[in-house]
Amino acid sequence: MTPLPIDSHLPEIVARVRAARSLVLVAPPGAGKTTRVPPAILRAGLLSAGHPNLVMLQPRRVAARASAQRIADENGWALGREVGYHIRFEKRIGPETRLRVLTEGILTRQLLEDPFLEGTGAVLLDEFHERSLHTDMSIAMLREIRQTVRDDLILIVMSATLEAEPVAKFLGDCPIIRTEGRTFPIEITYANAAPAGRAQDIPDRVADALTDLLTASSHDAPDDSSRSFPIPAPPSASRPPSPRRRVPASPRPPLPPTTPATSSSSSPAWRKSAGPRSGSKLSHIAKTSCSSRSTAASPATSRSPRCAPL
Repeated sequence: MTPLPIDSHLPEIVARVRAARSLVLVAPPGAGKTTRVPPAILRAGLLSAGHPNLVMLQPRRVAARASAQRIADENGWALGREVGYHIRFEKRIGPETRLRVLTEGILTRQLLEDPFLEGTGAVLLDEFHERSLHTDMSIAMLREIRQTVRDDLILIVMSATLEAEPVAKFLGDCPIIRTEGRTFPIEITYANAAPAGRAQDIPDRVADALTDLLTASSHDAPDDSSRSFPIPAPPSASRPPSPRRRVPASPRPPLPPTTPATSSSSSPAWRKSAGPRSGSKLSHIAKTSCSSRSTAASPATSRSPRCAPL
């Protein structure tokens, strides 16, 4: 399992939840709050035997599916057995599923149908900064459930960019935990200006800068022949950029020779085969159409039978 920044804060999170039964967690993107906190709550034994399930809210359907799959992969679980998800028109939850990832509409419908949340011991509202009508109604109903009939219900609000103090005050001055993410050093370098008298386009300058960067990275990297790859040398400043070569089109194959018409008549072959042959089904249809139109017209207006083109 890949270590994440939130791993060192999991014991503190479990201890605060055990004491207060509610928590506001603020962690930057990539810290691991979505995939590491729910399994930690389940393993800590904070849920009773009567309410052993944990529900996590994910506002988006793609995120709900991906989060459930990632949790299953990291813990060696089967999707649809230990962990599952329920979104619109799709449900992968079985009778043994304890960790359930739901979207906003599904959680709202569950709260309306089962106001006491029988079987659910913890609810995690992830990505709470993407507030909507469903999210606000869910946290209001969950707080009412905790204050009236389910004081054992665990309620955790998680977000990356959230003003935690108002939410903590709404939940009864619950504790707030802030974690830090991983930082990577950034070095800013500026490319040299184009030489005088040489007009270089933006794509060529970008290509030169990327070539210089890859060349410098290959020199700084450790010697590993299995991962090395050749990098072309940067173009010389005195040499003008080579024009784009145009690949010539391949010659077309010659057409097959045409066979001359065998008929002795001066009319071309296509004129002879234009009309329907006598005795064919198309000729019979044409004759029938002509006769029906000529008989239907009155004697005063019909001079000669004419057929409409098929």
